[in-house]
This record gives sequence, C-alpha cells and structure tokens, in this order.
Amino acid sequence: MPPRLLTAAALLAAVAVAVAAPLALRLAMIGLVLLLCWREWLRMAGINRPLARSSAIVLFAGLLALPVAWPLPSSFSYAAMVLGVAWWCLALPVLRGPARPLGNAAAAACGLLALAPAWLAVLALAAAEQTGLLLLLLLLVAAADTGAFTFGKLFGRRALAPKLSKGKTMEGAAGGVAMATIAGFGASFLVENSALYWTLAGMAIGFFSMLGDLTVSLFKRRAGIKDSGRSLPGHGGMLDRLDSGLATAPLLVLLVFEPLGWLPL
Repeated sequence: MPPRLLTAAALLAAVAVAVAAPLALRLAMIGLVLLLCWREWLRMAGINRPLARSSAIVLFAGLLALPVAWPLPSSFSYAAMVLGVAWWCLALPVLRGPARPLGNAAAAACGLLALAPAWLAVLALAAAEQTGLLLLLLLLVAAADTGAFTFGKLFGRRALAPKLSKGKTMEGAAGGVAMATIAGFGASFLVENSALYWTLAGMAIGFFSMLGDLTVSLFKRRAGIKDSGRSLPGHGGMLDRLDSGLATAPLLVLLVFEPLGWLPL
C-alpha cells in the first residue's frame, strides 16, 4: 500500500480512537498534535537554533497546559478567538501578492495567533460538552477540500493565488465553498439550530478552510519549503493537513456559542 494511503488510514484510526477516548485523553491527543504543529511553524518561521527552538516548544507546551490547569474566563477565551479569526482575515490581502518581509520573531508570533485560538476553541467545546462538534468540523473541512479538489480538476482555469500555490484555482475554491455549504445544510439535521443557520455556517467554514490553506502556504513560501514537515509520509507535515482546521475551529465556536450562536436563524 502506498505511504499516502497508509498514513490516511492511520489518521482515520487516530480520529476514531480520539472520538471513543475519555475527554482527558482526547484533549491530550489534540494538545500533542498542536505541539507538533507549533514545532513545524517554528521551522517555517526560521527558528532553527536548537536552544531557541527547544525553549519555544517548552513555553508553548506550558501555554497549552495553563488554561487546562486554571480555566480562563469565557470572555477572555472569546476575545482570543475573535483575535484569531481576525488574524486569519487580515492575512487575506497579502495572499495574492508577493510575500512581504517578515522577521523570524514576527513569523513565530503569527504561529501563536494561529494555534492558541484553536486550542481555546477546543477547550470551550470541552467545557460545554460539545467536543462532538470537532468531528463535524472535520467533516465540513473535508467537504471543502474534496469540493476544491474535484472542481479544480474538472473546471479549474483561473489561478487563485499563483505565487502561493499554482494548483489552486478560483473554480476549485468556489467548489470547495459550495460543498461545505451543502455539508452544512446536511449537518442541520444532526445538530441544533436551523437549516439556514448551518448552511451559512458551512459557507463560512468553507471560506475559512481555503483561507487557512493559503495562509500556511504563504509562510511555507517565505521559508522556501514545499511541506511544513515530514511527520505524515505522503502528506507532508501536521500543518499541511490541519491548516484549515486551525482557521475554522475558533470560527466554529463563535458561530455556535457567543456572539453569534443566539441569532434566530
């Protein structure tokens, strides 16, 4: 079996274990994945000195553990997630142009803005006993990826961001958002809130899924690398697989809970 298929099978098995595992083990698994993502982001940021990289990894592990040991006020978590969503949005103006000069420390700080809100989103869902929504998020992101790939292969003509990823097209992006929108409508039969609400949520998640992919591509281009890492044979690194999830996790929490979860849709 090709390495790509073996890795995909292993990832599906890991997701199945996480779904069936007790909450504490599930959070530990997600925290470990985020730690691996941070290690890869440091590589993209150019933090290559062993001492600097090791120190940054230890500090990030402490940041992951801090809100678990001492839960943060919900207002602080929501503010951090709003900041994270805003950061993904602010990256959009630079995606189609040349990469702007960015220092290594600033690039690493961008990693914190990408990863920390996603972790707080996971903890918010855990506190509300809604971690099952993470599985729904993975399905919506998978729908967006599948739609983007299929529509791009069949109808792709116009490049979306040629300086970041030559394979992505506007037609593929539109197909990805469309598939996520349809998947969101389907999700409305399984979870609370109306069909309109989840259809719009699917559309937003489809857009942010594409945005996360392109934003990480921007940082990979800055570092002059094709893949964020080599931890997943045939797939690249953890960030290559989870960039869309990082962008959409805080958005999902903001859509489901405050400040948008109360809208009568």
